Parts: sequence; structure tokens; C-alpha cells
Amino acid sequence: VISVVARSKPGQTRSTTNIFILNLSVADLSYLLFCVPFQSTIYMLPTWILGAFICKFIHFFFTVSMLVSIFTLSAMSVDRYVAIVHARKASWIRVGRHATLGVVLIWILSVGMAAPVAHYQNLVEREDNSSFCWEVWPDRHRRVYVMCSFVFGYLLPLALISVCYMKVLNHLRKK
Repeated sequence: VISVVARSKPGQTRSTTNIFILNLSVADLSYLLFCVPFQSTIYMLPTWILGAFICKFIHFFFTVSMLVSIFTLSAMSVDRYVAIVHARKASWIRVGRHATLGVVLIWILSVGMAAPVAHYQNLVEREDNSSFCWEVWPDRHRRVYVMCSFVFGYLLPLALISVCYMKVLNHLRKK
């Protein structure tokens, strides 16, 4: 998908749909390349051997890629809504520059929301000299983060996607 969408002819602008699909593909591929191999060590090895940086990075990047996927799917639903329900205005709203700006904002928001994960993910040493990659949060911070993640990473995207597709369905039924 990435190679097909990324290869556009010189001078040819990419559609908003292709930009969002490319972003979703990049997020999924990065997850597969950076998270899966390292996460598998958690299940295969009795202790964490990959060091503090990898401990923080993997959990941080797991969260980033998850949020990028969620926010990109939300942006795609808004894009579809605009294309179908507001077809006359769509030509000046649905331009590659707006989609690219949306993708940049998606990554910035995702990195910002995942930053606490990197901050509180630590290498915990045990008495027997074994170490584990573990989240160590102050109790109140964890509750706030989980609630914010639930609202901004699940409830609001779910509501946005649902409303967009209900409006699209309603618009198509009227036609």
C-alpha cells in the first residue's frame, strides 16, 4: 500500500484519501517493525534485557502508533463526510495540503498524548538482579492519564466516526 500510494507522478497531487491511507499504512508498518519484535521478548524471556531506552521507546511508540491509527481513521471519516454530504464545498476543503496538515497534527497530538507513557515507563530492578520494563506512575497521574486516554483516544473518536457515518447514511437515504 505504501509503495503504491507514495508513488505519484511528478506534478500530480495526492488525494486526501491517499494521504490518509498512506499515514495509516506508515503507522501500521512502524508498529510491525518497531513494536512487535521487541514486545515478543516480553513473552519469550524471563527478564528485560534490552535496556532502559528500548523499554521506554517501545511502549511510547506502541501508544503513538495506536493513537495515529485511531486519529487517522477519525480524519478519514470526516473526509468521507465532507466528500459525500458537502460535495459542492468538498473541492476546496478536500485538498492535499489540508490532509497533510491533518496528518502532521495527528502525529503531534499522538506524540504528545503518548509522552507520559515514555516518562513513567521504567526499568525496575529486582533483588535477584533481574529487571522488568514496567510502568511506575504516581497513583493520581495514572488515573488522570487513563481517563484522558479513554476520552480522547476512544470515546471522542468513536463518537466522531459514528456521527459522520450516520450523517452520510442519512444523506444517502434522502437521495
